[in-house]
Order: sequence, then C-alpha cells, then structure tokens
Amino acid sequence: MRAVGVSRAKKDGKGKGKRLMGDSLPVLLSSDEFYEKVVKFDKEMAEKEWKKKAEKTNKEGRKVEIEDWKKRVTERQKAVDARKAVWAQEKADWLKEKQKWQSRKEKGT
Repeated sequence: MRAVGVSRAKKDGKGKGKRLMGDSLPVLLSSDEFYEKVVKFDKEMAEKEWKKKAEKTNKEGRKVEIEDWKKRVTERQKAVDARKAVWAQEKADWLKEKQKWQSRKEKGT
C-alpha cells in the first residue's frame, strides 16, 4: 500500500508548472480570487522563464571556463609527467651507482 502512495506522490509532482486550475472543478472566472491567481501564475511563469534563460547563458559562460580549465589541467599534467620522467631517470641512475658501490664493497671485503 505504501508503494501506491509513493507513486501517487510522484505523479502529483509532475506537470505542475503549466496548469493554473488542475482540479477539474468549475470556477467562477470573474472573481477577484481567480484574477489574483492568474496574476500570480503569470508572474511565476515569467520568473521561471527568466531563470531558465539566465541558467542557459550561465551554462554557455561556464562552458568556456571549463574548456580553459581543461587546457590548464592538461598543461599541468604534462609538466607533472615530465617531472616524473626525470625522477624515474634519476632513480635508475642512482640504482646503477648503488649497484656499483655494493659490488666495490663486496670486492673490497
């Protein structure tokens, strides 16, 4: 029974943005209360549309910033990889020298 309540709650939440009177009951269209609802509804819809446009422009601006950020990340990663390669070479050289020292030490004793 709980699942039915959950599905109804989801169903009730869908599509609530575009219908002013969704209860299918007759309404006196000339009352002050209805007029206030219409004005409020129009204001909310205009605000939603404005927010949607603002988010779209912000998304386009962020797209440019993200591309720039990705370029900086790849450049930084190249520098890190270069440092790792140098470190690996230095480590290999050090290990060769260490083997030479150990072989001299073993021969000397």
